[in-house]
Amino acid sequence: MSVRQWVKAHLPYAVVCAIARAINRPFLEDIHRNERIVEYAWVLHHVRGPLIADVGCAGSYFAEMLCFFGNVVGIDPRPTPKITHPRFRRETKVSYGAPYDTVVCVSVLEHLPRPAAKQLIWQMVEALAPAGQCLITVPCGRERDFRGYQPFTPEEIAQWPGEPQVAVVTRHFGPNQEHRVGHVALVRLVRPSSAARPT
Repeated sequence: MSVRQWVKAHLPYAVVCAIARAINRPFLEDIHRNERIVEYAWVLHHVRGPLIADVGCAGSYFAEMLCFFGNVVGIDPRPTPKITHPRFRRETKVSYGAPYDTVVCVSVLEHLPRPAAKQLIWQMVEALAPAGQCLITVPCGRERDFRGYQPFTPEEIAQWPGEPQVAVVTRHFGPNQEHRVGHVALVRLVRPSSAARPT
């Protein structure tokens, strides 16, 4: 067990976040060795405000970076790091009160069972403003049984709402040893003018 794994497994979440912030390693992840270095750069290139949602924001301070582009709603039922930026507020689920210009969902869907992931995709798209966009990143690979993690196939992503624009990036910074997937899909969904939600 690595030091990072031991810290995350044995210390309270608030202490882990404090350590991560002190050493400038959000959630003790070395983003230079995993897909975050590609995902974060791609999201920051495409994000636009004034209202942004970060779905699945627990475990990182990325929502704080997004505050430079507008007001950010961090959406996650889990405890989130203490972000004190005046443009940040926290919610526990996707709300439809004010339509979002951008919804960001970085490496979240692969940790949900497929039916729950598909439902969340539709919730995010339905919460968009008329010209809004969803920026979603997921591991890309062949389908496998869900054991807390699953990649998505290109064919499956092509069925997502809003005529997805997809770029599949091969990881050149070392494979994720835990998940063993060598590609990450960067998916931009634009809200469709009219689409029937699947039952």
